Amino acid sequence: MLRTLGCERAVLVQASVNGTDNSAIAAAIKSGALPLRGVAVVSEQVTDGELEDLNAAGFRGIRINVASGTPGLRLEHAPRLAERIKPLGWHLQFYMNFHPEHEAQLGRLQVDIVIDHFGRIPAAEGVDSPRFQALLRSCGARIAGRS
Repeated sequence: MLRTLGCERAVLVQASVNGTDNSAIAAAIKSGALPLRGVAVVSEQVTDGELEDLNAAGFRGIRINVASGTPGLRLEHAPRLAERIKPLGWHLQFYMNFHPEHEAQLGRLQVDIVIDHFGRIPAAEGVDSPRFQALLRSCGARIAGRS
């Protein structure tokens, strides 16, 4: 389907409901049908060896879900995870209800970040809302810092 749509490569993100079993995405990456990378869901107790195995399998990030009732990593786990994945060149991805107070917290992370689903900010709030403007600043700081 991705080839039919004209995609040359893609990133598959582990759905939180599947927990920390990233095997389906690993199998899709391994299939070689299309150049793929993955974003994993891991537990707080993930070992360095497990991270290295995920890296070898084609994963390049960890998803932290704080917007749903699915148990798992929390925002307070992000700084330590960022330290651990920085040598791998990975990013942290957040499924969250973004608020302006998150801007500083996420800005201190020493890895690239992805905020999926536009931070779950309702479109009705508009692009001038404090939440959306804080989200833009969070993204802009990352983009501006790149060479």
